[in-house]
Amino acid sequence: SDVLIIMLACEEYKKLNITHILSLMRGKTIIDPFQTLKLENNPAKEYAYFCLGKSVQTIGEREETYA
Repeated sequence: SDVLIIMLACEEYKKLNITHILSLMRGKTIIDPFQTLKLENNPAKEYAYFCLGKSVQTIGEREETYA
């Protein structure tokens, strides 16, 4: 897939192995409106993370542009 969208704030999602999921994805974009995922210690090299109440967080060398 190109984008991972987490639309529910379920406890099960907090336990996901995001590094593994990102390795399976062609795109590296995560949309997590409720900040369910714990990405502070994520070793993934680059991805874009979108959530409510914060500006876009770009991790690594990936750049996002908006029109």
